[in-house]
Amino acid sequence: MIRIITEAMSDLTREDALRLNITLVAQPLRFGMEEYLDDGYSIKREDFFARMRTATELPHTSMVPMAFWLDAFNKRLRSPEDELLCITGPSRLSGATTALRWPRRSAMTPPA
Repeated sequence: MIRIITEAMSDLTREDALRLNITLVAQPLRFGMEEYLDDGYSIKREDFFARMRTATELPHTSMVPMAFWLDAFNKRLRSPEDELLCITGPSRLSGATTALRWPRRSAMTPPA
């Protein structure tokens, strides 16, 4: 089975990701000194956009931690028949494209 994983940059809602069986990997973001995960839990989508309208400074993001990706990969690779399709943002906007070349080469074998 093909398993799909993407990052929060995809702007896919948590509800749509669940409905479509897509794993959505949270991205850290910061409004000033307040840190959140763009996961639909720590800051809701409507709250994020409300903050965007009133913020004096745009939020900053950081790259999704590799541990988040590896956790998502390992949870989705449940059998030898499973394959991953990982969709990331463009490399000029997201470090994920480059960073994810490492786990692709590492020994991420599903349990037998």
